[in-house]
Amino acid sequence: MRRGALAAALVLILLAAISGCQSPGNGNTETGTEDLNIMPFSERRFIYANGLDYAEKQISSQEGSTKINKRYPVLSGFKNKAVEEKINQDIAGTTDQAMDELLAGAASENGGKAQEVSYKESSADVAYSCNNVLFTEYCANAEFMLNSEAVSRQRLKAVGYDLNTGVRLKLKDLFKQDSGYEKLINDFILVSIIENNYDDPDSQYLSKPSGASAKDRASP
Repeated sequence: MRRGALAAALVLILLAAISGCQSPGNGNTETGTEDLNIMPFSERRFIYANGLDYAEKQISSQEGSTKINKRYPVLSGFKNKAVEEKINQDIAGTTDQAMDELLAGAASENGGKAQEVSYKESSADVAYSCNNVLFTEYCANAEFMLNSEAVSRQRLKAVGYDLNTGVRLKLKDLFKQDSGYEKLINDFILVSIIENNYDDPDSQYLSKPSGASAKDRASP
């Protein structure tokens, strides 16, 4: 519940700070000189829903003694069906990728040896869908034996898409140049940690570093 609330709040602060994307060109556009009549600046003066439909796909299977559950949205309603197919394929693939990354991290904890997994669950949910931008949140959970002890691990990640092209968005694509978005986001996260008591030394939160590099945290 805490994870969902923090994720939702972070999405809101991102959207509140969004002024537009970097306009196309040679990459040397001066700050404040972006042409607001060029897509996608022109359509971000107001917030409107994309009007897409979602059908949830669920898959349950078993590999040996390992139970596997997976679910993710299948989007429809795009004018460009090629973009629709591209994004749907990426969502399905990223749902599997999140689990692969979780298991790889667990193996590294065990000296590179693969773990005997008893349960795997991966999911994807649409976190935001407005103004031809879509964000999906991915969650992977696994239960396995680690050093003769039953443990569980979780992997979270989020990916944004430009619905005009199907291309993945980087965090910087959502802000004007030199907007200071990294400080804005970091300050918001710090306040949320304090307000939600995530820094309590007696809780499981912040018990160790996330392990993600600054580059991984800065872009999907």
